[in-house]
Amino acid sequence: MHGDQNTREWDLYVILSVTHRLPVDLDPWLEILGFLIGDTGIGVVQGAAAQKEARDWVFTQHPQLRDIPAVPDFAEGDDAAMDEWANRYKQRYGQTLPLRPLPQARQVHRTVLEATLALAPSEKVIVINPDDDPGEVIDTIADLHDRHTASEREEPDDPTPA
Repeated sequence: MHGDQNTREWDLYVILSVTHRLPVDLDPWLEILGFLIGDTGIGVVQGAAAQKEARDWVFTQHPQLRDIPAVPDFAEGDDAAMDEWANRYKQRYGQTLPLRPLPQARQVHRTVLEATLALAPSEKVIVINPDDDPGEVIDTIADLHDRHTASEREEPDDPTPA
């Protein structure tokens, strides 16, 4: 695995943010998720949508990480306790581990909207158009889809003059 030019070493703490949801700063979390899914320009919503697939892929490469128990309930902002917990596993498995991105055929590049819909049912996703009048009704994705589908079924007006 180390000889692959697509392999990259990652700090175990950051890896545990993917596999065990260990709290970590946003930038390294997005960086590792983007690397794993082959889309380095992802945002928070796309990262959240990619979390499960990325976690499963990391476990495929390093099944020993499955033996690590769930992250304890740390007190808010208790970085020392989080570091101590992660360091316990760094001593066992190493400071860093090599990872490869998902094979290209398995990589899914989602727009923010696609990622949002992967995380929540369409009837719960609300679309806000900042250019709309403030008094207009806000639609859910499901409502917009239903209206769009209905308009496609309607007969187009006859463009020929009478």
